[in-house]
Amino acid sequence: MMELADEYKGEDEEAGASPGPVERLPTEILEYILSLLPPYIDLQVCKKVCHRWRDCALGVESTRKKEFPDALTEGRVQWTHSDSCVQLQAISKRYGHAACVSGGYLYVFGGLTVANTSFNDLWCLNLNSRQWTRLIVTGSYPSPKGLTTFLPFKDTIVLFGGFTDVRIPMRMFTELHFYHVKNNHWITSGLGSGTGAQRFPPAMAGHSATIHGNLMIVFGGCHLHPAHPLQFISNDVYSLDLGCLTWYRPSVGQAKPSPRYLQTQVKLDDHHLLVIGGLYYKVEIWYDVPFRTYSDVWMLYVDPESPDGPWVWKEMTVIDKQIVNQKAINPFTSELYSGPQLKAMMENEYIQEPQ
Repeated sequence: MMELADEYKGEDEEAGASPGPVERLPTEILEYILSLLPPYIDLQVCKKVCHRWRDCALGVESTRKKEFPDALTEGRVQWTHSDSCVQLQAISKRYGHAACVSGGYLYVFGGLTVANTSFNDLWCLNLNSRQWTRLIVTGSYPSPKGLTTFLPFKDTIVLFGGFTDVRIPMRMFTELHFYHVKNNHWITSGLGSGTGAQRFPPAMAGHSATIHGNLMIVFGGCHLHPAHPLQFISNDVYSLDLGCLTWYRPSVGQAKPSPRYLQTQVKLDDHHLLVIGGLYYKVEIWYDVPFRTYSDVWMLYVDPESPDGPWVWKEMTVIDKQIVNQKAINPFTSELYSGPQLKAMMENEYIQEPQ
C-alpha cells in the first residue's frame, strides 16, 4: 500500500493536528484527483492549500504540458460544445474579433458582422464555469473594429490596430489601448514616441503580434498608406517597448517573408518567433478575391535588448506540407496553429531549421 511521502508528514504534526482523510491519501492518488479539476482557476487555487497540494498541482501541470504536444501531433484533440447551463448573457455572432487568455478567463474584443458593422464590446468567458459576461468597462473605449491584436502583458491586455469596414476604402487604426484587468478600465496611450526613418507604424489591420520580454513585435498586415487613402499588404516588422512606449523599426536583412496578412505568429521564447501562412491579394480588385495563400514557415531571431535590430529572418524547411497546410485558409481566420502544436511539429521534424 502506498504511504504518504515522508517530506509531507510533518506539516500537520507541526500544526498540532492529526491528518484528515485527504491528507492520508497517497501522493499518487491526490495528484490523480487534482488532475480531474479544470486546469484554469480551481487547480491554481489548490496550489495555495499547502506545500504538498502545490507540488501535486505542479505535477499535474507538468504532465499535461508533456502530453499536449503529442496529442496535437497525433490528432487526439477533440472539440466539444459546451452548453452546461442556460446563459443569461451570450456573445453575439461575429468574425474578425480578437481574443486572449489571462488569469483563467478568455477575453474577446470587438469583431465584425456580415452586415458590415463592427463592435467595440469586451466579453469575458470564465473557463471554469463556461459562463459569458459582458464587461462594463470604464475609461476611454477603443473604436469599433476587427482584425486587431489583443495580447496579455503583466496586469494589462494590449490592443493595437484594426479596421472597421470591409468596403473600400477601409477605415484603419493606429490606436493603442491597454485594458487593465484588475481595474476593469481602458486606457488609451496614443502612439507613444518613435525612432528611425519611419517613426511610427501606419494604420493597419490583419497584422500579427507577439510579446517578448517588454517588446511587442508586430509583423505584416494590410497597411494604410500614410500619404494617400490606399491600402497595401506589408511584410514590415515593428517593435514597441511597452515599458517606455517607444516604437522601433528594426533592421531584419534582405531575406524575409513575402508581404501577407492574416498570418499566424507564435512566440517560441524571448528570442524566437514563428510566422506561418497568411494571405495576399491586390487591394484594387478586392471583390474579385484573387487571394494567394501561403503555407511557408519563417523564424525571426529577436534580441529584446536591441529593439532596433539587427534581427534575422530564416525560412524553415517544411518536410511534409500536407501536415503544415492541412487546413484551408479562411480569409478571416488567422490563427491556424497553436504554440505547442508548432513546437511539436518542430520536434517531430515536420518543420526544420535550414542547415
